[in-house]
Amino acid sequence: MKLNRFIFLRASLLIYFSFFSLPAFAFPDTVFTQDIDQSGVVFSETLKMHFYEQHDYVEYENLMSAIGYTAPPYSQFNHIKKINDKLVYDVNYNIGMLGFRTIPDNLLNKGAPFHFIIAGDSNTFSEGCSDKDSIAAQLSPLLKNYYVYNLGQRGAGPHNMLALMKNYPFEDLIKEKNGIFLYNFFPTYMFERVIGSKSYSGWDHGRSPYYDLDRNGKLIRNGYFKDRTFTSIFYNFLNSFKWLNKLIPNLPRINDHHIEIVTKIFLEMKKEYLFKFPSGKFYIIINNSYQAATHESLGLIKNLKKYKLDYIEVPFNPDFEKGYILKDLHLNKKGQATQTKFIAQEILKKLNQ
Repeated sequence: MKLNRFIFLRASLLIYFSFFSLPAFAFPDTVFTQDIDQSGVVFSETLKMHFYEQHDYVEYENLMSAIGYTAPPYSQFNHIKKINDKLVYDVNYNIGMLGFRTIPDNLLNKGAPFHFIIAGDSNTFSEGCSDKDSIAAQLSPLLKNYYVYNLGQRGAGPHNMLALMKNYPFEDLIKEKNGIFLYNFFPTYMFERVIGSKSYSGWDHGRSPYYDLDRNGKLIRNGYFKDRTFTSIFYNFLNSFKWLNKLIPNLPRINDHHIEIVTKIFLEMKKEYLFKFPSGKFYIIINNSYQAATHESLGLIKNLKKYKLDYIEVPFNPDFEKGYILKDLHLNKKGQATQTKFIAQEILKKLNQ
């Protein structure tokens, strides 16, 4: 995957953080429009927001203060994206409790005995796809005994999900007492998010939770990325100059310490999930579909085996750019369908072992 393709995605996510940090959420039926020029590539975004009666702006601000960015709960918005004035997508999203995307009513397996939770970032949220084409909506018909929940968070990583699991009763969303929790992890860019890299600081503005390891290797939360005063000032300085960004594309380089942090976050997520659903099963997807397995993804797999965390690996697909992704690098309907079938097959294999 070429570096400039990832720059496009980063610019796209920066737009979202700019939009969703505005106080205009207090008003219904609001329109946000913004253009960003990234190395001659112009991203144009228009969000036409509508807030349902259940939406509580103050509670939404509290939610973001605890976990970082998430979509506004109980809202609907039309999302139009263009790159260099060419339409990429024009879709609608329906958002429910805690900022998570809903699944069309006719695709839900109502009365199913088990839950199936798929969590992750914008590719799990299924940005650029309609509600019926999201990964969660496409999983539902393939898992008839499961009521599927989409816990994808745009621009997020497992650090955001862990913060939510620890600070909010996410289990109130889930009606079934037994089931599966699956986190969809993309090593290509999610390591950067968990450690608060220079490029991630450009999107997140330091608002996401900051996890690290103490001297004994125990996972601890050190507030937010913005609380790293010197690091934040340094990254903001570098991000302010295009020539510096080209000279120093990203910091820091992912190392074994960072891989251990991600692993410990998954361990803590599993602990939180099983505390609330003792009979449940917890899995991690190592999603290498965008890029062949790297040192980081191989290191993570080694750690997952060491700590007995069950995982599914989605292999690299060299044809992925030829019809499976949108121009902003999010999975399109076909890409979501391909991954959905693979994930469903692998989960069913695990359950039959």
